[in-house]
Amino acid sequence: MQVQDALSLIRSVVESSPNDVYWKDANLKFISSNMRFAKSVGAANVSSVIGLSPRNLPWDSDITSLILEAEQNCLTTGELKILPGLKITNWNGASYLADVRIYPLYDNHSQVIGIVGRIQDVTDISNSIAENERKTSLMELMAGIASSINDASDAHVAFQDTVTKLCQFLGWQIGNVFRIDPGKGALIPTRAAFLSDPMKFADFRRRTNESSFRKGIGLPGYVWHLGEPLWIEEIDADTPFEKPKVSGRADVISAFAFPVFIRDEVVAVIEMYSEKRSVP
Repeated sequence: MQVQDALSLIRSVVESSPNDVYWKDANLKFISSNMRFAKSVGAANVSSVIGLSPRNLPWDSDITSLILEAEQNCLTTGELKILPGLKITNWNGASYLADVRIYPLYDNHSQVIGIVGRIQDVTDISNSIAENERKTSLMELMAGIASSINDASDAHVAFQDTVTKLCQFLGWQIGNVFRIDPGKGALIPTRAAFLSDPMKFADFRRRTNESSFRKGIGLPGYVWHLGEPLWIEEIDADTPFEKPKVSGRADVISAFAFPVFIRDEVVAVIEMYSEKRSVP
């Protein structure tokens, strides 16, 4: 799998993160981020983050130096670096207390080729320990997915690993991956999928394999149209797409889907369903 394609898939995953996330190359130059980070530093879009220098960031100079030192240390040692309780300033001058974590990013030969930074707002001290642990686990999961993508021999392997790990982490029962077929102008199902109970959801999978979605139609088509992640706590009559048909033995209540970008263009959509109501 090409490095740029792998980074695009990683970006699609981290776009659903509740934290600011960015990554840099071996020279500690920004190569991308999620939209949350771009907005917080005053960039017009994710592409505008590429090539930013530390002096372009709205952070205090002392904070910038601390983070740069941690990034360099992570790059050199290959170890996770944690900077708790930093005062981070947004582009509009508003500041908040944050924990910053720096993760190493490896290539296929286990060489560190860059870093992934995660900035978590911890201002709200009422957040439960369990919630903080969940967010931390989610980021660590994403770091694991990033490594798996780098090791993947092709796109199918990367997609299969991504949808499986996400469904297992969330405790959700169904996951599908659709890719855009330019000839049909529609999303079509791929072989990559997750079923917690293959027998129970066999009919659902059969229907998925027989389906295709144009832009704006169904959950995959709707997310393709939006160009951003969508989490639905409860699929009902007001949902802007038809509820998927499931056999009489099961039903789906919550849904989550996000687009996969390559070079700023949606090329695939990953969707997941849960039998229980689930909040972000």
